[in-house]
Amino acid sequence: MKKGEKFKKIFEKLKGKGSLFLVLYVILFCGTAALFTYRNSAPDEELRYDIVKYVSENLQIPSGDDPAVRNSVWGFSYAFQPITSQILAGLVMRGVTTFTDSYHIVIFSARFINIVWILVYAFFVLKISRKLFKKGIYRTIFVIITTLTPQVLYIGSYINNDAMAMASVAMVIYAWLIGIEKKWNYKTCILLAVGIGLLMMSYYNAYGYILASMILFFGVSIVRKVGIKEVLKKSAVVIWIVFMLAGWWFIRSAVLYNGDMLGLKTAREYSEKYAMSKSAEPMQCVMAPEGRKKTLKECSILSESFKPSERDTSANKGETLGYMLYDREWTKNVRHSFYGNFGYMNLPMHFELYEFYEIMVGIGLFGVFGYLIYRLYLRIYKKKKEKEELEPVFNTEMKLEKEEKRLLYTAMIFGAVTVVGLSIYYSFFLDFQPQGRYILPIMIPVMFFAVKGLEFILKDLKGWLRNIILGIFIAVFIFTPLFELFAYILPNLTY
Repeated sequence: MKKGEKFKKIFEKLKGKGSLFLVLYVILFCGTAALFTYRNSAPDEELRYDIVKYVSENLQIPSGDDPAVRNSVWGFSYAFQPITSQILAGLVMRGVTTFTDSYHIVIFSARFINIVWILVYAFFVLKISRKLFKKGIYRTIFVIITTLTPQVLYIGSYINNDAMAMASVAMVIYAWLIGIEKKWNYKTCILLAVGIGLLMMSYYNAYGYILASMILFFGVSIVRKVGIKEVLKKSAVVIWIVFMLAGWWFIRSAVLYNGDMLGLKTAREYSEKYAMSKSAEPMQCVMAPEGRKKTLKECSILSESFKPSERDTSANKGETLGYMLYDREWTKNVRHSFYGNFGYMNLPMHFELYEFYEIMVGIGLFGVFGYLIYRLYLRIYKKKKEKEELEPVFNTEMKLEKEEKRLLYTAMIFGAVTVVGLSIYYSFFLDFQPQGRYILPIMIPVMFFAVKGLEFILKDLKGWLRNIILGIFIAVFIFTPLFELFAYILPNLTY
């Protein structure tokens, strides 16, 4: 009993300072890794750094077919796709290089924008938690695991588009919540439009949340019997703002690449034409930092072609989807790197840590299915009293009608499923990339359901025992990222 009360007192003391703690934690992890890890120590950073450098030196946005940003190995450039983060990073780098040419400071300036995106993500996660969870330890667990999962923090430490995608998804989901709460007034419509506009300018893998937003917006409007004129007016506001924020990019792409608005077809054509093949070069160095001689350990034999038609995909090899998911361990690798796998996917966390995260999330998601089955049982056997006692478990801090709650949960699930589906499609048909960072936009919906399911599983435990269990969860979630940073990331990815 005393131990349980002690955990509760510690928790009560920390609650008021939670936001400041979260901000300082993100800055410590992301800032330290961004400052001290060498360039090209993470996937795709070299390709994106070329774009940042181009913007910094020329104060122009490069086209995807510009040889200055086209990668010699892959044969294409990320400039075919939205590069908002790299444009902003280039401007920051331009300002910094005016005062210093220090290697670490210049690289840090190129990565700085991603730290900002993770802080934006954390800000909206906090706001989302206050709408979805009542005050208490479950809200704290949701915020901590959603924000301080090691892989989430890691993408805030190097150049990529993933951090912006996560920040914009968090903004969109928060807009959903206040949109329902405030009956989609014009302020919430503007916030939703800004979130969608930023999302469109981040990463294609998160676009499912745009369709999910449409489902929720029109679904709630129908449920509340909003007039067609009002719905059309608000839809026009959203579309106009989204067009102003993101439309220019896709028009530009259509002009530059003969109607290819997304740039994907043209990027594939360039990759087919210019990418290395098996016979092109016997060895390719990918891991050596700038300014240091490349060693044999930092080079690898070029055993596969990088041309789209010759890549090592299951579609090219005639393998089934099941074979890719399980025999080629796509599912295992994505699942693990969703929680944390650093460098070029060559610095995994301890196996026990993966088990801990998966057990917690697994128990939570199992709790969701248990809740649904138990609820169905109570409905069939008409146990009204027990059903009323069960109802508060999946309630939110917001007061939602049943139909609104169902639409919200449907939008969350739809957005998450499309992210995973697009990642599977990409690996199967285009390029076998079993990386958890591609499905990180599912973090908020998955952790919401996991924590709610955990709440259902533990609801009948005595308060002191529940506090001890949840206190252990919190302690591990807080300790793990810093342990990985100082014990593995910095020793392996710095000079």
